[in-house]
Amino acid sequence: MLRASCLLLALTTLACVAPDAPGPDDLPEGEDGTGSLDETVVDDTKADSTAELRARIDGLTVWFDPAMVAADGGYVLHGRASRNLDGAFSWVPDDAFATTTVTGKRTFEVRFAPGYELNTLASGLPIFVDLDPTTGEGATAAVWVAPRLTAITGSSRIYLHTAIDPVWVAYELVYRGRATLASGWGELSTWTEAGPAPQAVALGGRAWRFDAGYDALAGALAGGLRAQAHRDGVVAEKSASVALRVTRLGLTRDGAAEVWARTCDADVAACLAALPPGTVDTASCGRYREVQACGGLDLPEAPSPLTVADDLRAHLVGWYADHGADVAASGGNSLADAQAAVDPTAFERVTLAEEDPEAHDQATTWVYRHPDVVFPGSDIVWFVAYDKATGALVRVYDFN
Repeated sequence: MLRASCLLLALTTLACVAPDAPGPDDLPEGEDGTGSLDETVVDDTKADSTAELRARIDGLTVWFDPAMVAADGGYVLHGRASRNLDGAFSWVPDDAFATTTVTGKRTFEVRFAPGYELNTLASGLPIFVDLDPTTGEGATAAVWVAPRLTAITGSSRIYLHTAIDPVWVAYELVYRGRATLASGWGELSTWTEAGPAPQAVALGGRAWRFDAGYDALAGALAGGLRAQAHRDGVVAEKSASVALRVTRLGLTRDGAAEVWARTCDADVAACLAALPPGTVDTASCGRYREVQACGGLDLPEAPSPLTVADDLRAHLVGWYADHGADVAASGGNSLADAQAAVDPTAFERVTLAEEDPEAHDQATTWVYRHPDVVFPGSDIVWFVAYDKATGALVRVYDFN
């Protein structure tokens, strides 16, 4: 959880300021603050706040709306300044990013396309916005955004934590929510109305987590999140909206990429080094971008298509020993023909829990599927699962 804090930077004055919502013209030009850098950090308990976030330095104040809004298939972040603007430009280190437009004398918007841009922002990478006033010196705003659960309603038997944290799991970005169930309740399931279902996993006791890839997050942003738990045949349900909200705002006249440089934090590095061998989930050490800056963990590479094909062919030997006579009587392929039908290019990675009949934890397991090779063209699908921590084969199974 981010906590509002004041940081002392060498040769730079930094003041912590609270979110507020002054009018667009309430500060005369040149009378709005001191210093060369200002920064605001928002407490997670303010997830539903409607107050603007403010950052100000000598001669310039910037406000941002706390929540992004959906528009034309993407999402827009609205901001304004205390001075008239000639222009604005958004970027991330080494590249232009999103589309920023001046919409009024002192207002502007930053528009993010769905997919890569939105996923990058939601994962915790800050976006920088250069502001060019008509008079006075310009500055660069830095904005951090995170997904949050808001407008939570339903049964008190399910407690949904507001934070949805981007985490690093076996080289992949996972958006993780958390839930706590009342005593005696279990079998938590989560889903969205507009996308894939996040995968709910029991952590022990009454604690659960639910993990989502970007597609599931996008579905939750569009259609909200639903949760359901069970006890003795009774069902409890909870629902929530999912919003992208500004969690941190900074304003500087120094080089933004240097002021907010992505460096490996010593505490994160020490935590990663202390994780037990075979760990693939780094959530206990920090959020996705913090762990990524330290290089994550050294893990086995995902199995190659040739390895997956060889493992399926090997499994078919024992499978045919048990079922070969029935297959022959039904006109199916011989063992040799079935093995020949295994095509390394036909394997698909399974990334959604609902597409895996054995519902392996996607955070810890690679799962691949292949069309049927025993009765080609049938509805049977073959699955091959591997442990991400060791790269070892977990199981080969078929499903109709």
